[in-house]
Amino acid sequence: MMNLTRASEYIKSQGYQIDDITFVPEGSSHDIFFFTSEGRNLVARFEKKGSHDFGGVRRDFHYNGLISLEREAFLCNLVRESANLPAPKIDGVFPSLEASFIVAQRMPGVPWNQFIQEKNYSKSDFIASMEFLAEDIAKAQQVVFASYGDIMPGGEIFPTGIQSFAQRLNSMVDLKLQREEQKGGATSSELDQIRSYFGKSISSLDDQLKSYHEKPVLVLADFHATNFLVDERGKPSGYFDLEFCQAGMPTLEFNMIQLQLLNYFDQNTFEEAKDIFFKTLQKAGSKYDPSAQVHSEVDKILSAGRMLTCVTAYHGVKDGLRDTWSERCKELIFEIIDHGKIDYASFADIMREKTKQPKSPSLP
Repeated sequence: MMNLTRASEYIKSQGYQIDDITFVPEGSSHDIFFFTSEGRNLVARFEKKGSHDFGGVRRDFHYNGLISLEREAFLCNLVRESANLPAPKIDGVFPSLEASFIVAQRMPGVPWNQFIQEKNYSKSDFIASMEFLAEDIAKAQQVVFASYGDIMPGGEIFPTGIQSFAQRLNSMVDLKLQREEQKGGATSSELDQIRSYFGKSISSLDDQLKSYHEKPVLVLADFHATNFLVDERGKPSGYFDLEFCQAGMPTLEFNMIQLQLLNYFDQNTFEEAKDIFFKTLQKAGSKYDPSAQVHSEVDKILSAGRMLTCVTAYHGVKDGLRDTWSERCKELIFEIIDHGKIDYASFADIMREKTKQPKSPSLP
């Protein structure tokens, strides 16, 4: 991990004066530091050595995408300029063998989870914040692409020419299966069942997608309670964790939002928030229909993939908190395989053991 002293030295080596600097204990792929330089509020994000490396290449663990500081900088500019959403201005990209990092404008606001805490877990404030988010997602979906894949520096899509989202899913799932084979969180028999589920489901989806004519849209991709900022009303004021952005089906966005945000409280609140979220989305101009069969099938595949990532990531972890997470996420995979059910509430309950948010809203 990059410490405060070393980070300061690297930042100063690029010509910055440091008035003060603070380590921020967040981020799975970066060591993050807030610093002030000559009255400017900035953030430095250092690549974690070995973070998400697979076969000697940095790849994100959700979408099998290539990760780089250059890509992150381009995506911040794209989201700000093309989608007209609040994303940081990049001050500089500084790659090196010793310590690669990016310096960006620090955005206003507080992390979404802090907002919810400060509102005493009010349901009305929670739902209002989800309405604001839906309006922003509708803006992002106005940015369209010619094919599915990673959005790379310069605007190219990689791999090139993928016209069926089923093909894109195959690429994403393949990396998850390879990682799980190496880690061993599932038995050989269980992994065979999981692999068979993905194979059959994606093949069936390929046929359904032949009548799906919507173009790939901008997907911000990595929503959870700590990685975007909001103002005092709960309106997003800063999207800063954008390195996973995709040209994808809208379901790719909504799967993560349902697994990480809309299910923040109990099942009843989830259903109410989900209904309002998608109605707001449509009012804001989105044509997405959450009840369409094709979106439901994509959602199940993505959810099973997300659970598989957790099975792999938490296998062997014995820290008194996450000891059982791998096995419990495996059970959620088989809920999808055996019963076609995505148990958003149970997944939230697992994460709640760490985050400590209440099961139900504390205020109306």
